[in-house]
Amino acid sequence: MDLQEFIIQHQDDDVNLLALKRESYPQISTADMTFALQQIEGRQKCQHKLPTFYANQLLLYPVRLSVEQCSSEQTAKYKQKIASLTCECKTSFADLTAGFGIDTFWLSEIFDKAYYVEQNAELCKIAQHNYDALGRKNIIVGNHTAEEYLQSAIHHDLIFIDPARRNKAGKKVVKLEDCQPNLLNLWPEIQSKSTYQMVKLSPMIDLKEISKQLNPQQIHVVSINNECKEIIAVCQTEKTLEPTTTYCVNIQGEKKDVLFFSAEQEHSCEITYATELKKYIYEPNGSIMKGGAYRLIAHRYNLEKLSANTHLYTSNELVSDFPGRIWKVEGQYDKRDNLKQANVVTRNYPLSAEQLKKKLKIRDGGDIYIIGTTLGKKAIVVKGVSKVKNER
Repeated sequence: MDLQEFIIQHQDDDVNLLALKRESYPQISTADMTFALQQIEGRQKCQHKLPTFYANQLLLYPVRLSVEQCSSEQTAKYKQKIASLTCECKTSFADLTAGFGIDTFWLSEIFDKAYYVEQNAELCKIAQHNYDALGRKNIIVGNHTAEEYLQSAIHHDLIFIDPARRNKAGKKVVKLEDCQPNLLNLWPEIQSKSTYQMVKLSPMIDLKEISKQLNPQQIHVVSINNECKEIIAVCQTEKTLEPTTTYCVNIQGEKKDVLFFSAEQEHSCEITYATELKKYIYEPNGSIMKGGAYRLIAHRYNLEKLSANTHLYTSNELVSDFPGRIWKVEGQYDKRDNLKQANVVTRNYPLSAEQLKKKLKIRDGGDIYIIGTTLGKKAIVVKGVSKVKNER
């Protein structure tokens, strides 16, 4: 049996079970079976994450970690859109930590020439094979470290970098100076070799630290189905005096909820704090919460905030286009309701959701929600909350 035929024939099989049946395929060498299992697993992980790649059966996939760490097609396309709107000239760009090459592939679509830079030789071979199979001829693959490439690099319209968020010991890190390569050390040279810079960062990073260290023109907080996936900083070597704009983006299929603002707009918003709970409770999507638009969201949607540190909002009139979850309030929880099953969440409440669930002797599930939160200075538990809109 041809190896490619074997991979396609077994592309939906459980990889672990297939490995245990190794003896059933004596015609396939041990090395070829290891390669086949890697390709099957890669295709399975990319079926929904990278549908364009998955559709091409000629493509190769690297080891699991490289597939897991690469951008999704949705977030890569979003970076392409950012670059398209930001860069006036699109002669060339370089990806200094290209990995599996997903961001390089989508960004190369709008530039005349793209430079894929990667220190792992095996990933370079895979990327070259895939770009050839996809007919992308304007990408130049180079097996270099970011530091090596920058020493002799031409000036680019854009340099993109996604530093590895693990140190040399393999431990996860968040700070820019702890990543590999050390972004802060490289930053002056990156800026000297490019007009614009785009940096992909951990969703756990402190946005204030990004602002201090990189002085970005834009910060994009990108979520897929309300799960924060990436922070993208867009910088300019000759930065204007305009304040940094934060974009909170939640992608759901073909739909995008986008809220953008400056720090000054957030701080200067006049909002109203609720003195009582009204008919609806609102919770912003994950990107807005990470981006810190706590006052702005209340101002723009004419909502009352439950308290200064409670990032939930309320109103009597339904605001159906609110970018996040909406629940209809039935009242405050009373033990006499004798609820046995509900979905329990807590926001700025003395107990965790698990602790509150245990205290109320409620098991998970059903259509009812119990929310432990704080209204003003008072901790409250809201009962019988049915979903009006759910982004999770």
